[in-house]
Amino acid sequence: MCNTYAGKATHLYIVIIQLQINLLTMTDLTATPVLVTENWDEQKEKLKAKFSNLTDEDLDYEEGKRDEMLERVQIKIGKTRDELTAIIADL
Repeated sequence: MCNTYAGKATHLYIVIIQLQINLLTMTDLTATPVLVTENWDEQKEKLKAKFSNLTDEDLDYEEGKRDEMLERVQIKIGKTRDELTAIIADL
């Protein structure tokens, strides 16, 4: 693949740039997206039943602000993004 020093350096540079982009956007390219579906009101009620410290305000979904809402929920229930994804998928 990269048999020359220049080729290896270029590959390393690309990997570093990709990591910087991930850090800047605080996303993981391998993460499964959390689906906020049409039945969000039903999912929201199930989440509140499962985690009594969640409020309607925590779970308020606004178009274009899904990630902010999910981060708020993650912090409040003390779960990682992957854990929250699994929880919502199981609802």
